[in-house]
Amino acid sequence: GHSWEMGGYGLDPAQRLIGVKLGEMGVNAFFALSGVLVTQSWLRSRSAGSYFLKRALRIFPGFWICLLLTSLIAMPLLAAHLNGDSWAEQLAQGDYLSYLGRNFFLRVRQAGMGGLFATNPAAFAVNGSLWSLFPEALCYIGVALTIFIGTKVGGKTRTLIMAFATLYLLHVLELANSPERFPPAWRGKIWYLGQVIGQAVFFFCGALVCLNASRINARFVGVAALLLIGLSATGCYKLAAPLLLPWVLAGAGTLLAAGGVE
Repeated sequence: GHSWEMGGYGLDPAQRLIGVKLGEMGVNAFFALSGVLVTQSWLRSRSAGSYFLKRALRIFPGFWICLLLTSLIAMPLLAAHLNGDSWAEQLAQGDYLSYLGRNFFLRVRQAGMGGLFATNPAAFAVNGSLWSLFPEALCYIGVALTIFIGTKVGGKTRTLIMAFATLYLLHVLELANSPERFPPAWRGKIWYLGQVIGQAVFFFCGALVCLNASRINARFVGVAALLLIGLSATGCYKLAAPLLLPWVLAGAGTLLAAGGVE
């Protein structure tokens, strides 16, 4: 999906058909399936500490290694090669170390370094895909807290439905209100909040799928898939997908893994 945008090839096939980028659909699918698997992890963990340790080990080591290799080796060497100076001279500029420091705790606050990739379609971004890790970590906390509260009040599924419904309502409001309607100083924050909510709604629906996996059968998945395709074809993907995509993906995977058992 990114190849069309980064290569300057125009709209990708999904954009042409339903007005939604393939990359956006891929991120939605990632959050939906992550909601299923991470909720399973919470339910199987011996304690909250065990769960959060597993989540930290899942996300931080690889992220930090990526930051270190990118900011201290790959990008300074590339800039040195392009500018005809040395790795040490590039590193002394401070842009690389600030990239490491400002992004160290998952929230990407600096997208580029060394002035590299300034003319790319996604200007300056060294590894734009890292943006999704911070919303993912927030979802780890949110689903765990929601299910914990639900367990205490005697209704995990009911509490999760309430949380999902709240997120879905906020998602609809975000779709109906462009950041341009807000004061300039707020627009970046409003846009980012919309991105977080827009992915969290898929994650929380995935959590609902996890709690209700025993109710999924081939007919249910087939109907959900047809509804998703039909509504997407009429331009309603962003409204329909949070409600349907997690059930289609997780349901199809479950049925395939079980040999198509009803």
